Amino acid sequence: PWIDPWTPIGTPISNLFIGWPESSIKALYRPLWVIHLTLAMGSLAVIPYTKLSHLLIGGFLNLLFSRLEAPNTFKPIPEIYKIVEEGGVLGVSKLSEASWRERLDYDSCVECARCHEVCPARISGKPLSPMELMTALRDAMHGGLWDEALTP
Repeated sequence: PWIDPWTPIGTPISNLFIGWPESSIKALYRPLWVIHLTLAMGSLAVIPYTKLSHLLIGGFLNLLFSRLEAPNTFKPIPEIYKIVEEGGVLGVSKLSEASWRERLDYDSCVECARCHEVCPARISGKPLSPMELMTALRDAMHGGLWDEALTP
């Protein structure tokens, strides 16, 4: 029929029922529809508990709150040498000091390991792994360790 190209899955399945009595098909319609509805809604409900959550967390929110300046722009740190000489901390020393954007980035990591594979420090043999750092920060954040010192 004219609708076959628009139903690539339904048409082959419906061909299985050719020759069945109409009463049997009507009896199967409601249970099959309930199964279809359950699978569709179940798939939506599972998204937050799978790696598909990055579609919502990483994609949608990054689109809404994207940086207006160029991505390779760093904020200047005033008196950086003085901070280092006094033994101060550059960056974040506790999770409570992290911005909402940094915490969003911790949650958005899907452990694809692309950053890990191309990290110049890791390639040179240093023990740094950006992926492991992000997952450790995410685990600390989910564990509620907001005011504990972050140690390498």
